[in-house]
Amino acid sequence: MHQIYSEQIDTLRTEIRDLHSLAFRNHLDPEVVRLVSNNGLCLQFETPVAYEQTFPLDDLGDDAFGALRPIHLMCCRALDSLVVITSKFRLIRAGGVGLSVANFSTWHGARSCITLRPGERAECALAWDDTQPPRHVVIISRMGWVRSLTYSAFEQVLYSGQPLVNKSDGDTPVKIICGGGGDLLVFARSGRWIRFPLAAVEPAGSQAMYVDLSDDITEAILIENQPVLYFIGADGAMFGLMAVGLAAHKRTLGKPGNLVRGFRPIACVAAKSAISVLTLGSDLQFDVVATKRLHIAERPGEVKPLNVISRKIAAVAWIR
Repeated sequence: MHQIYSEQIDTLRTEIRDLHSLAFRNHLDPEVVRLVSNNGLCLQFETPVAYEQTFPLDDLGDDAFGALRPIHLMCCRALDSLVVITSKFRLIRAGGVGLSVANFSTWHGARSCITLRPGERAECALAWDDTQPPRHVVIISRMGWVRSLTYSAFEQVLYSGQPLVNKSDGDTPVKIICGGGGDLLVFARSGRWIRFPLAAVEPAGSQAMYVDLSDDITEAILIENQPVLYFIGADGAMFGLMAVGLAAHKRTLGKPGNLVRGFRPIACVAAKSAISVLTLGSDLQFDVVATKRLHIAERPGEVKPLNVISRKIAAVAWIR
């Protein structure tokens, strides 16, 4: 029975890859930007390509924007699926086929893409390429709990409809990422960080870092073969740092390191070269910024953050 199920899954994946390839050749699967609110609304619009330009988020007032936080921004393909983790640690998948591309940022183009239960919020989201499933899916919580799932285990939880874990301590997920392995780098709002091998995470989950009531986890990334890390703070400051400048522990709960004093990281990406960043400000404005203007430091002590965006940042996406 298990063999038959596996064969059916493999056949379905092959058909999906063929359909995606056909759609790409016919320009039906362009690169887009998705904006997902915590009440399940999703807006999909064209990716801005010009540097240092601003795009207004129309038809959404300050009061409505505040009610929709947290807002998740991502760059992906139009046919990529959307995977959301709710405040109850429930996994929800939505296909990208029904999401039409709006003209840039007209909020009237948003539609409800997932069904939430009473009192439930969409806490973090991920664009999912069904043709290239990852080896691992990693979930990190606000209090520093981390769980690593193989793709097959992730599928089982996803289709079961059951929560990933039953937590009664008020903890909520803050990040979902996928990759092949390498090191997991976790950041707290205070600027503390810890790096350790993904293989060090226990099957049932591990505590990556202890955080007190005045702090919480805000970001986590996987470092595989990317030599440069790009950071962005809540005030629009950015800097680049060589990945080797952040030493790795052999296991979780090692002594945390510290970034630049006063720098509050809200997003980070590992890359092999300069990239572009799309940010949404708290004033409902989009900015596209190139990281090639940033100095790349060897160690945290050599970092000099550059204020490249003159607004408070609400959400960040990395343009691939």
